Amino acid sequence: MLLHNHHSRVDMRARDFLTEYRDKMFQYVKSVLPTWPDYVLRDWIYNLARGEHRAGPGYDPQNPNWKFNRETILKMVAEAGLSPDTQWTLNPRQQFTMDMWEPKTRQRLIGRAGGTSDLGMGIPRDKERHATQAALAQQQGGVRKEPVILIKTSQGYELAEGWHRTIQHFAMYPQGYTGPAYVAVAQGVAEGFVIEGTYDSPTHSIKRRPLNVPLLIQKGAIFVTHPHGDNGWETGANVPDWQFSLITLHNVYHESWCADAKKYLKPKAYNQAAKQINQISDGKYNQILWSIEKLGIPEEQAFLDKNTA
Repeated sequence: MLLHNHHSRVDMRARDFLTEYRDKMFQYVKSVLPTWPDYVLRDWIYNLARGEHRAGPGYDPQNPNWKFNRETILKMVAEAGLSPDTQWTLNPRQQFTMDMWEPKTRQRLIGRAGGTSDLGMGIPRDKERHATQAALAQQQGGVRKEPVILIKTSQGYELAEGWHRTIQHFAMYPQGYTGPAYVAVAQGVAEGFVIEGTYDSPTHSIKRRPLNVPLLIQKGAIFVTHPHGDNGWETGANVPDWQFSLITLHNVYHESWCADAKKYLKPKAYNQAAKQINQISDGKYNQILWSIEKLGIPEEQAFLDKNTA
């Protein structure tokens, strides 16, 4: 009994020491990146400090001369295209599709084949973690409630953290899904293309850039159509010229009823749409930004100003 109690006390002290060590490590990480969200620090940077994940070339825990300190933290952050001043946005309804990713992320997501391969990277407990994430996703309605961490680059989104979750989500929803994400924009990427918030938000809080409506109509980013109501497309002669529906390419991709938008264009309402474009909701504005990016329209053409908002 005395020996058992002794071991229990030793185990307790060991746990206390480990907890204290981890708290100090997290506080150190936070001192280097004080404005970053705690969730991002814990789920990404702090886990790198624990040696559980791999990062860019600057991360080399097998090197006896490598140390996890301020210099290496900032080096890894810089290699990701970020900085200590990077702003993060929590998007509870991020749209995930396989074509959203930058090439390297897309290649790895496809190559890991739903969790059956780690592409020779030697990821610790890979199959076990895939099984855990698949089970948790099912328990939480199909998509995990914990946000993944994304970096918006000029070539698409990079998945910084949340690989096992994301791979299992795509295994269940290969055509895409909606889920939570923390999103940051890599340095040098025009902020006019940042998709903040949700695609259905009714608010009007996002700072806008003036849109080149005629060009966006011409390129197919937006469709100004006859109104669409409960009984379908309203094309009757009694419908005034100024009444219209503003449909985005995002709508066409994600809402089945919008598939026929091109058949019901209403050129007589184009000027009215250009006048009212600043009255649209944040959700609709985000849809337009998504559509601009999807089509690869240069920002100097898509927007009427010369500077990012």
